[in-house]
Amino acid sequence: MKSRKPFPRWAWLLAGGIALVILVFCLVTRFSPAALHNLAVTSELEDGLKAERTGHYLTAERELKTYTAKVPNNEEAEGRLMIAAFYNQDFGTFSAQFTKLRDKEMKDKKLFAELNGIMAKAAFYYPSDSVKVFSSRYPVLPAIPDSAWENYFNRNPADVDAKEIYAEELYKENKYSRCDSVIEDILSSHDDYIPALAIGAAVRRKEEDYDKALWYNKRILQINPELPDGLASEVLTLLMLKQDADALDVALRAYALDDRNAYVKSSLILAYHFNDRSADRDALIRKASTEATDSGDQRMIQYALNVMAKKEKFRN
Repeated sequence: MKSRKPFPRWAWLLAGGIALVILVFCLVTRFSPAALHNLAVTSELEDGLKAERTGHYLTAERELKTYTAKVPNNEEAEGRLMIAAFYNQDFGTFSAQFTKLRDKEMKDKKLFAELNGIMAKAAFYYPSDSVKVFSSRYPVLPAIPDSAWENYFNRNPADVDAKEIYAEELYKENKYSRCDSVIEDILSSHDDYIPALAIGAAVRRKEEDYDKALWYNKRILQINPELPDGLASEVLTLLMLKQDADALDVALRAYALDDRNAYVKSSLILAYHFNDRSADRDALIRKASTEATDSGDQRMIQYALNVMAKKEKFRN
């Protein structure tokens, strides 16, 4: 039998050349600026959705904001951003997302149900018409007597936002026992109401009931482990418990999440102070003082300075 004629060498070279061209084309197409951009955008979406699913709401909000700015009208991204904003207590973004979505017919019925649930929770964060009418009768909130508040709540027992407003006024007036009672009343029916948990932690610190204050802090962080104000509040409680190393760990985590938050900076200054890290403390004081552009931020930083100067009672 005759041997088969060898395949011409030039044919092998031609086939190899074609394969090389195809490979180069695939690589160029895959790694072109447009393709790389699409990969990055897809990654932002995936990272944002994963963070939202696992309750890391600050990370989720940042990733989803970046994604939706580039790719608007993605139903899942827009809806998940709204949920993340709520748990971050970012009601500016929450309201903006609600405006975008309210007139749209959503295809994802599960997401639609989740958003309805969030809207039901959010309703308790906004002043009712009743409390607006009630408070308008007085020049300022501190002028409203306790008896007037009590009469209002007898008529409007489910007005959670009004109770939170009243609790804040009681706290400012150093009426801690009464404030605590109002907070417990709110949480008896709304145990995930973050503003009440935050005031509860603050008032329990004033009452030197640090274990209960820490319980409130932990509850906030169960709801949103990345909430900067919640982490900062926990730092103060841990410092009052003299758990200084743990307080510093939490303070650094909060600062890594949000280095612009004055409450976070104030708590980290104190954590540095009680951990004898004076160089880090002083550097952050200089930075924070420069960045404190409004009176609220300035008060936060001044509080830390007053504690260090022993002008403010902090811990025994």
